[in-house]
Amino acid sequence: MEAGGRIRAAGGPEARGRVAAARGGWWLRNAPGESVNRIRAVAATLLRFRDSCFSMVEDALDGPAWGLLRSIRSAHKVNWMGEPFLGGTLPVLATPFTRDDAVDLPSLRRLANHAVAAGADGVVYPGVASEVDTLNRGERAGAFAAVCEAIAGRVPVIVGASAPDPAEAARQARAGEERDASAAMVMAPAAAGCDAGSLTRFFSDVAKSTPLPLVLQNAPPPVGAGLPVDTILAVVSAVPAVRYVKEETLPCGQRITALLNRAPAHLHGVFGGAGGRYIVDELRRGARGTMPAVELTEAHAAVVSAHRRNDMATARRIYYRILPLLGFQAVFRMRMTKAVLKLRGLIETERVRASLPELDGQDREELETMLAEVRDLLIDGPNPLPSP
Repeated sequence: MEAGGRIRAAGGPEARGRVAAARGGWWLRNAPGESVNRIRAVAATLLRFRDSCFSMVEDALDGPAWGLLRSIRSAHKVNWMGEPFLGGTLPVLATPFTRDDAVDLPSLRRLANHAVAAGADGVVYPGVASEVDTLNRGERAGAFAAVCEAIAGRVPVIVGASAPDPAEAARQARAGEERDASAAMVMAPAAAGCDAGSLTRFFSDVAKSTPLPLVLQNAPPPVGAGLPVDTILAVVSAVPAVRYVKEETLPCGQRITALLNRAPAHLHGVFGGAGGRYIVDELRRGARGTMPAVELTEAHAAVVSAHRRNDMATARRIYYRILPLLGFQAVFRMRMTKAVLKLRGLIETERVRASLPELDGQDREELETMLAEVRDLLIDGPNPLPSP
């Protein structure tokens, strides 16, 4: 990056195109004036029109044609403002560990490839479900590089850039930028509390250091701050680089409605999270998509796909079938996620670093029974699940 925030052009036509788009995004974030506000409003309208066109085409397609359209959408990484098209199912990848507690990069690459095969519209790494707080700087950098290498541009990658300090969050965002991440997700730090001024300064400092669009993640305590809607809107309005919100504080659905009803024009959308436990309600309220953990990506993608087709009967039917598993995941969190991934042969061990309840024998028996009941919703991994 050149002095003054300019992005240095290098490489072939594709790289220069990304740089030109990034320059445009940087100018829009830093140039003052009513003209910029008008440009933002027009751009937001055009983006919504484009999304509507995609949705109408999706409604008319299925099978191979639908798969082709999804690949086209995923390949459409940036718009003329230098911002990504983000929507649909974007799972947060788990961080596999070896028996010696090292990051298991081969398993992580396998998991990234599985997410794409399972229908993900993008991936997020690292996040809370990745046990990001237990990774040191070197592990975090090496694991993110492995994810990007495995994805190889097939779908957008959102870099998890959360950190208590804005300088470190900016550093993580820049690391994502260097590997062509489409956006940076940053959690509102719990230490800042709910003070809109402190949070605005935090996100402004991050935004000044990267051309990437930001996703403001609002998680409940003790992980996040559990910001009120008014505080989120104050930050988003003051920091135009925040293009998306991931809302995970309960009640998620009501908060998504409130955010969308009062959102400034530059906010492209709100994602749900919370393990996908409220996915149908969130989508019906206008959520852009969902960012759950990765163990049931196929089912989450199927719910989103049915919603896009306005087939809510199918969306609800799938949701009701996976709901017991989502409830189970709410208790055991990453332990459940990794138990499922190991059963499916996608990772080598269930090892977690986070302090979480352990599964006993009865829990494991129940988990395997629930998985067998939804086997038809899931693609086979290296270890096919048993039939019910």
